[in-house]
Amino acid sequence: MTRPDACLYSGEVVHARARPVRHRLAYKVTALYADISDLPALDRECRWFSYNRTNLFSLHDSDHADGSGIPIEQHAWKLLAGHGLDRNTSRIFILCYPRILGYAFNPLTTYYCLDDDGGLSAMIYEVRNTFGERASYVLGAGQTGTRPFGGARPFGGARPFGGDCRKRFYVSPFNTVEGDYSFTASPPEQSLFLGIKLKTAQGPLLNAYFRADRRALSDRALLASFAGMPLMTYKVVAGIHWEAARLWVKGLRTTRRRPQSGPEVFNSPRNSNVTS
Repeated sequence: MTRPDACLYSGEVVHARARPVRHRLAYKVTALYADISDLPALDRECRWFSYNRTNLFSLHDSDHADGSGIPIEQHAWKLLAGHGLDRNTSRIFILCYPRILGYAFNPLTTYYCLDDDGGLSAMIYEVRNTFGERASYVLGAGQTGTRPFGGARPFGGARPFGGDCRKRFYVSPFNTVEGDYSFTASPPEQSLFLGIKLKTAQGPLLNAYFRADRRALSDRALLASFAGMPLMTYKVVAGIHWEAARLWVKGLRTTRRRPQSGPEVFNSPRNSNVTS
């Protein structure tokens, strides 16, 4: 038996592009959800999961944060402190793809930050592109650009919410760095919903979401997940390139990328300053 809050979320990732060509993709995936302070304990308690060590499933600090290997826990708390959000947060949970057979690529890693009452105090959206660049969007509950989002049952008193912020990071080679993101996050209960919409001056451009169901983390659950999707993390990268090829065939062309000098952090309000 592992940490009671740790689990796997298995479901479907969907991306729908509205223009200049219409395109839709859907893939079945499984993500790990765990308190970042429990990762060393999960390493000890799970036969098939390791933290910063090779295993069937594993999670490595170097796959997240700035890629330097700084501990995930240290990195997440530092981000919150930099935005004055650490005082209202008591626990931080990570939602990401674990390494499978030593490999993983996370286009998006999400951190759910909870207060003493289990309410949502902040969300961190850690974005990574295929050029090895990373950026984080930090949204504090109640900040400018955040809003309540109803329709789901409370999770330990937490209410789901959405947040709006300007896009400032190059992700898809078919999109420029312009427009506004609209994030939607439901509490991680028996079911989970995580959505991102991108809108530019010309109107809606992209709608992406992850909808999944919860399974308690255990050695049996890990083996079942592996049996069902043994090469899932490899499929993520293969799928990115396959869908890019399909878009190219449809006539879409890549846009110019300005390389980053290093990882960047963005606050939620549209008029916020960018800090590195």
